[in-house]
Amino acid sequence: MLIQRVVEGRGLSWVTEGFALFRAAPLLWMVVSLLFLAVLSLLSMVPLFGSIAATLLQPVLVAGLLQGCRDLDRGHELRIEHLFAGFSEKTKPLMMVGLLLGLASIGVVLVLAAAVFGTGVLGSAMMDSADWADGMPQLTDRATLGVLFLLTLGLLLSVPVAMAGWFAPALVMFDDVDAWDALRASFIGCLRNVWPFLIYGIALLLLLFIALVPFGLGLLLWIPMLFGSLYVSYNDIYRSVP
Repeated sequence: MLIQRVVEGRGLSWVTEGFALFRAAPLLWMVVSLLFLAVLSLLSMVPLFGSIAATLLQPVLVAGLLQGCRDLDRGHELRIEHLFAGFSEKTKPLMMVGLLLGLASIGVVLVLAAAVFGTGVLGSAMMDSADWADGMPQLTDRATLGVLFLLTLGLLLSVPVAMAGWFAPALVMFDDVDAWDALRASFIGCLRNVWPFLIYGIALLLLLFIALVPFGLGLLLWIPMLFGSLYVSYNDIYRSVP
């Protein structure tokens, strides 16, 4: 599989070109985005198995929306049925992507929980060895360092998981690779394009902040732009001819 490096400026181009795909069918994109959020939200509300189902099915739904982006890019129409296109084929490998990412996320949580327990033990030991009033400045400093450590650790563990999952649905859907190979290729593609992704990520976060301001209504534009930009960046990195 050809995994290309692109210039830094493409990070912003992914956003603008992704928004162009939204403008090709704005009303339908808003409806599909609402359905996407509704399906995942309703699944997550089901006790016990709902969150598991949402984790497994999210890559399937994402793959369907990426198929919608491809059809729009090729001059066809976006349809509501695109949301469920991932169920017509590649369902098992797409669900496997969700399973592997879910397990990786659980692993991150367990590591952070262990780290929290460790810092708690340190704090207790310090409180046992000194009066509370005398130890308060040291406790505050230790707590601050502990929070910074946990935030750094969480970032270091979560970013590789996000990198592995970013292009995985597209690679399964369009390149017919299995889940593990898709996660590996996605991670490599992100790693080879760190600087474009840094610019792209900053742009996405700024636009997300703006989208959340008017009661979150801007998400109806931000979500389609996100999927469109994902599709455009996939074409840039993994397709020799977009």
